[in-house]
Amino acid sequence: MSCFNQSEVGIFSREDVTCYEWLIDVIRSVWGVKAVHPVLITNTGGHFEQRVPKCSLAILYHSKTRGRLNVTDVTDSLYDEELQYMSRELGKKRVIVVIDHMEKTGEEDKSRILKNQPSICRLADRLILLNGGTGTERAELRSFTGLIRRKALRVLISKLIIWLVFLLVLLTIIAIIVGVESSKQSGGHKPISDHNGDMPGRSGTTNHIPVGDQGR
Repeated sequence: MSCFNQSEVGIFSREDVTCYEWLIDVIRSVWGVKAVHPVLITNTGGHFEQRVPKCSLAILYHSKTRGRLNVTDVTDSLYDEELQYMSRELGKKRVIVVIDHMEKTGEEDKSRILKNQPSICRLADRLILLNGGTGTERAELRSFTGLIRRKALRVLISKLIIWLVFLLVLLTIIAIIVGVESSKQSGGHKPISDHNGDMPGRSGTTNHIPVGDQGR
């Protein structure tokens, strides 16, 4: 049934998909994820803008192999407009920023990036630092997959609630229609009264037997 469709995750990046194929495999293995769609961001932006609203969760992916951590808010940043668009279309809670191929993935490194690029914190739910799936970031990767799983579950619950509300409204409408039809049917079979307003078989006056004839 369509209301129980699982989440569709979009990975949006200026990097070639071969750069993060390993991450696609990781996300596909997470419970609740139906499909993962890699989308290349170009300066024209057409496919990017079409795909974002169709996703249950959007990941903005950047790799340090480019040499800089220029996601947003810095000189020559790569994703200022894209991050704003993703957050505006989906809401902050459904946007994650991933920076890959980091030598260090600790909280201090993350805090330093967020301090220099505050729009990440303002427009995305989480910043995740990874290292190409080499295993050196196991704790961060577990946190990432757990985050994907929780968000997929929330999407599923939201869809279920919407369909339950729809079903409740539909049942209410049916009950109203049945009630109206029942009222019409009962109204069409009222007892027929005579001209005096009495029920059939009854006289509008009382027959009095003369006193002298009572003993006869």
